[in-house]
Order: sequence, then C-alpha cells, then structure tokens
Amino acid sequence: MATVVFVAIAYLWRDKRFDTMYFVMLVGLAAGIQLAAVFFLLLLPIRQLRTRNAQLWFIGVISVSTLLIAVPVTRHVYVLLVQAISTRLPVIGPKMLQYALRFEPGMIIILDVAMAVVLLLLFWRLEAIFKQADNQQLQSSIRLGQQMALLFYSMVPLYLVAYNFDRIVIDGLLVVFAIFAQTLGQLTQRNKWLLLAIMGLLVGTYSFATYHYGTKYHNTYAPMIHENTMFPDKTYVMKEGWR
Repeated sequence: MATVVFVAIAYLWRDKRFDTMYFVMLVGLAAGIQLAAVFFLLLLPIRQLRTRNAQLWFIGVISVSTLLIAVPVTRHVYVLLVQAISTRLPVIGPKMLQYALRFEPGMIIILDVAMAVVLLLLFWRLEAIFKQADNQQLQSSIRLGQQMALLFYSMVPLYLVAYNFDRIVIDGLLVVFAIFAQTLGQLTQRNKWLLLAIMGLLVGTYSFATYHYGTKYHNTYAPMIHENTMFPDKTYVMKEGWR
C-alpha cells in the first residue's frame, strides 16, 4: 500500500494534466490493499492551503476537532453523525462505525503530534532558506513536505479512537525522506548536518517509543522475524495478548 501511495503522490507532486486523476486512481488501488490509503486523498484539499495563515487555520480546526471528540457531550454528537453517514456506505460504513464507537487514545499520540509539528516547522524553515532560489522543482517539493506534515496532523483526532492510524505517518514518511534527499544537496554543510540530526532524532525517538510500548514490535516486527515461512523460528513464542 505504501509503495502504491508513494507513486500516487509522485504524480500529484508533478502536477501536470491528468495527474490528479492518476493520483486518485492509484490511491483507490492502494485502498484495495489497505483501506487506510483512503486518508491520503486528504492531500487534495490540503494542497489548496498555500499560505501560512491558511495552514495555521487548518491546524486550529484540527486541534479544536480533537478537543471536541475528547469531550463526552460533543463526542456523542460525533458518534451520531458517523452513524448517520456510515449507514449509507455499504463497504466502508461498518468500518467507520466500528472506530466511531471506540475511544482508545493512541499510546504514542504525543510523539505522533510532535512529529507532525516538527516536520511542519522544518519545512517552513526550508521554505525561508530557499525563498529566493530559482529552483521551482525544489520549492514545489518543500511545499509538498508542508502538505504531508499537515496530513499527518489531520490524523490527530483519529488517534483518539485507535493508535494504528499512525500508519499514515509511517507510510507517508517515505515521501518526506525523498524530499529531504532532494533538499540535502542544495543546503550548506552546516544546515545539511542539522537536517540530518533532526531527522535522526525524530526517527530514532519514534522507533524507540513504538518498540518500548510493544505494539509495533509484537504485532509487526516479531512475527516478520520469527514467524516467516522461509526461516521460521520454532523456539519463539508470541506473547499472550499480542495476537
């Protein structure tokens, strides 16, 4: 799914004729692999947030929405709205309703939010550094980085119902890494090392946190390492409750 979405966003970033259609078609294909890919369609409206003020307003709306979902009274209204919508959607409706009726604040929500905020600040800084640069492709990449950070932040309300919405951050980081790889060659040596240090800190902290909480390790990494069909580890026993 992540690979197909990566290709889809490449079309969106290119921004030529019919590229938006290709993006939607590829995201639809990725959603057939994993339904979470649908959320990457949010990049279409997010791309219209071209000014700093518009982006700040968006962050404000998402923050307020998160608070409203967390408050019991308004959360009840939110559940009723989702129920009304989900009953009209034959395929994804039941899934929507399943999440709406849960309330499990993500175990690593603080890191998810921090990742989005730090990335947005970082891309704002890169925009300022290259503001006068006569390189439209680079500036377009930096704007895409801002949009990816806003997409990550838009997932914050969903972290309240299930931690696994952080997969949008994990899969979307492929795009962010590609943008950083393109940007590194244009930076001064000092800024280059600073960017690498920030990215290393973000990824290292995030990886440590997911391992520490055990969710990613026991549900994803451990089965991949110990229960694969090519090299099964017959001495490994999955922890009770992680199935």
